[in-house]
Amino acid sequence: EPYEISACIAGVPSRIESLDCWVGNVYVGTADGRVFHYGDTKLSDGQPACQKQISLNVGKKPVEQLKVMPGVGRLLVLCDQTLAILSMYDLEFGAIEFSNSTVAQRGGGNKDNGGIWRGVTGICIQRGTAELRVCVQFKKKLSLYEFCSHQAVELVKDISISENGLALEWFEDNIWLATKKDYTLVHVGTGKAEAVLQHDPKQHPVLVIADGEILLAKEKTGLFFRPFGAPSSRKALEWESAPLKIAFHFPFVVALHSKTVEVHCIQHSQLVQVIQLDKQSLPPFTLLSEGYEPQQYLLLAAAIPSPVVHFMAARPLDVQVDRFIESSRFDDAIEFFRFCAVEPDTKKPLSDSVQRVAEIHRRCGLRLFRACLFAEAFAHFEEADATPAEIISFFPDLAPLGAAPCPADCDVTRIVKSACGSDAQGFTERMTAAGQCLMTFLERQHVYLRSRKQQQAASAARAAAVTANALRDVQTSIVMLYATFKPQLVVPFIKESGGLFHFSTLEHYLCNKQSWNALANLHVVQKNYRAALEMWLKLGTGVYSEEGCDAVDETAAVLSTCSDIALVWEFAKWVLIEDEERGLEIFTLGGLTATHDETLSYLHEVKADLEQPYLEHIVNDLHLEDERYHTRLANIYVQSILEELAVSKKKPELDYMSEQGTLGQLRTKLVQLFRGSTSYNANALLAQIIKTELYEEQITLFNKIEDYQQVLRIIVHHLKDYRRAEAYCIAHKTPAVLLLELLRIYITLAPTGNDTAGLDRPSPESSDNVLAAHPPKLPQMAVDLLNSQARYFDLMLVLDCLPDSVPLQSVFSCITQALQEDLAVWRRTEVTKNLAKMRVIRAESQLMVDCAWSVTVTENSTCSVCNKLLGTQVFARYPDSTVVCFHCLSDRGRGKPPQ
Repeated sequence: EPYEISACIAGVPSRIESLDCWVGNVYVGTADGRVFHYGDTKLSDGQPACQKQISLNVGKKPVEQLKVMPGVGRLLVLCDQTLAILSMYDLEFGAIEFSNSTVAQRGGGNKDNGGIWRGVTGICIQRGTAELRVCVQFKKKLSLYEFCSHQAVELVKDISISENGLALEWFEDNIWLATKKDYTLVHVGTGKAEAVLQHDPKQHPVLVIADGEILLAKEKTGLFFRPFGAPSSRKALEWESAPLKIAFHFPFVVALHSKTVEVHCIQHSQLVQVIQLDKQSLPPFTLLSEGYEPQQYLLLAAAIPSPVVHFMAARPLDVQVDRFIESSRFDDAIEFFRFCAVEPDTKKPLSDSVQRVAEIHRRCGLRLFRACLFAEAFAHFEEADATPAEIISFFPDLAPLGAAPCPADCDVTRIVKSACGSDAQGFTERMTAAGQCLMTFLERQHVYLRSRKQQQAASAARAAAVTANALRDVQTSIVMLYATFKPQLVVPFIKESGGLFHFSTLEHYLCNKQSWNALANLHVVQKNYRAALEMWLKLGTGVYSEEGCDAVDETAAVLSTCSDIALVWEFAKWVLIEDEERGLEIFTLGGLTATHDETLSYLHEVKADLEQPYLEHIVNDLHLEDERYHTRLANIYVQSILEELAVSKKKPELDYMSEQGTLGQLRTKLVQLFRGSTSYNANALLAQIIKTELYEEQITLFNKIEDYQQVLRIIVHHLKDYRRAEAYCIAHKTPAVLLLELLRIYITLAPTGNDTAGLDRPSPESSDNVLAAHPPKLPQMAVDLLNSQARYFDLMLVLDCLPDSVPLQSVFSCITQALQEDLAVWRRTEVTKNLAKMRVIRAESQLMVDCAWSVTVTENSTCSVCNKLLGTQVFARYPDSTVVCFHCLSDRGRGKPPQ
């Protein structure tokens, strides 16, 4: 019900025929030809005083029309076909100058006629433009005038019409006429008229400008048309009967009937109010004003028992919105406000419409919240841009300590208890629903606040502080809600939060919930590492229990980045005991300030086996070239291998790659260390394994100390891999030397193939002793070596090392190859020498040729350039035998030096 009616002006001396108003000024035209001006009219019980009255001196004729033109301060009064132009302030006739003589003749033949025109049957003012124009209807003609000032009027155009209109409206560039049979549109530019809509001749035609369109009454229906005559897409209005009068008061169309007043909203063309006219308490209405200026009220006149003007006042927009909200029509309230909160002319939203719409959403949300409709309520809270602190305050259990108290009518616990009564299950379900809705709301707010905080510049320190405070409230409440509804998300959220929490509030809440892991992580973001580590220690040792918590992993993650080395020494021990691999990551993945020696000492105290993986980290990952660590790691490998051999009581495999189990892994690591590192004490390590059967390891160490003879002895005597021995020699930087040594080792082998049992470092005389012990035959592998690698051997050295008893026929092939190789070398040398001699001879011969030239100069010889006689002066000769004098030597320019 947007309107209410109240009496305003009583005691009008005569029956009221016409009304108009403008900003608190009411103009009343009576049946006896008088005009009354009432000023300062307000919607109050007080009776406004009549400021001025004037008689038009046309007899007892009714005032048919009143039109206010505030742009020029004029009031147009039509009475008995006479148009009077009065001052709207004091109702005085003004001196009007006409710029067209024809107009003066219509007014009586005077240039200044006092503002009176005769023969006028209707008037209307142009709407929808900035021009101050008026349409005056004479007999079958429309005259369009423009007010150049409050005293000057200019004729714009005359338009002929076939039939005068009973009512006129001029909107933009078209004039609408309501004739007896139809509604006609007259185009101002062309002067053409066209019928738009027929109506019942028995009914009085009614038309009005409504929201930029023309509303035409046809019996019980109101039809909207575009200004240029096309039908509008707006839904038609339906009345209970044909209206007597229509007025438009945005966004409502008010229709006056004989017993009722109907109010339609043009937003959806719906009937929103019907006012019954009680003859006993309220006289019947006879007129509805036709004012177009934005007013807070409409004027209605009553004639029985005495003339009275009533205000039909529109309730404030906020009051109308309140009524929508009270009737739980929340969407209608918001839609209606957005439709109405616009500028009257431009239809642009009001400057404060956004804030007011947000307030409406907030009120709708509160009403739904009190009705336990939490999902719908939070949807409105989001649209209202409600502050998280305000919404959190509705949940006292989640509010930070020291926060403002929650209003009693918004306390969610009280609201749900009041709604559920003794229904415990219903209470739990509704409280859960409320908590989940709050959680979803805060999650969205959290995303927005995080992005806003990142975008704020350093100069906006105050705004950043406000955002940080809001973010602190939101994150604190989200943790509490997650602890209840999504425990798996609590810890990840705390770690990613940046530490903005109300710590004391969360600490108390999480302790009550026994969320020990979340509380420990809260201590971490507050940089209270000792409290967090102590809590995880209790979880790891069983003092506290919490499902899904990996205290070992959490502790290791914190200690691996902890700068307080004392905390690491204190709390890493139990982690190493529980999980060696994860515990070692504390020392291998982080940036601890402790030295490697301190760490190794600590690990040795905890458990000696922990040294090996840490040393592997130093050597393999950090690539530190420190002999202590490399030798220490190799010692650990050696000791572990020896212990494994002692336990298993078996001999190691000759090929370490075929070793199985832990022993195979240890031997592989040891060999890889020996081969890949150069920073270990080979002699010290060799002393530990020299008497073992770890031949592959011995080979690597002997090779490291460049004892190649021992390498070959191990390969030949123990591994019996003759091809490997030969390949080792050939790959060496001095293959001839090693192959000769290998030959000596082969010669020491007995024909039966028996080898020496133990292998110690041999003395230089050992080879000779063995040769004396085994003189009869040269081993086959020595013969094969001599035959296959003859090109590397020096024949004289080979013969020196062969026993005297060895027949030369056994090495005949080697000798033949060696001699052939020596012969080939000698031939190549001779060829090279002869070629060199040839080059020397050729060079000497060329020199002799170059030095044997001569030139004959006679007394008649002339210079080839200047043609002067040479005589006895200095001359020069070019390689092409050209002779020039000394002066022409530099000018000839042949590019070759003279001889």
